[in-house]
Amino acid sequence: MASSDSNTATAITFRAPPFYSQEPSLLFSLLECSFKASKITSSLTKFNHAVTQLPSSWHEHI
Repeated sequence: MASSDSNTATAITFRAPPFYSQEPSLLFSLLECSFKASKITSSLTKFNHAVTQLPSSWHEHI
């Protein structure tokens, strides 16, 4: 029996690229490619994944 519950969550396997301190903008370009490949479209989900990839010294600026 199929459910029409709109509150169903879907797990997505996502592997973020490494952070390169010499080229921080590269991270965001690579993240966008990873988001597309993983079919991630939610801005909040993208933000949460991006923040986890930044060095902890950057977290106070967010």
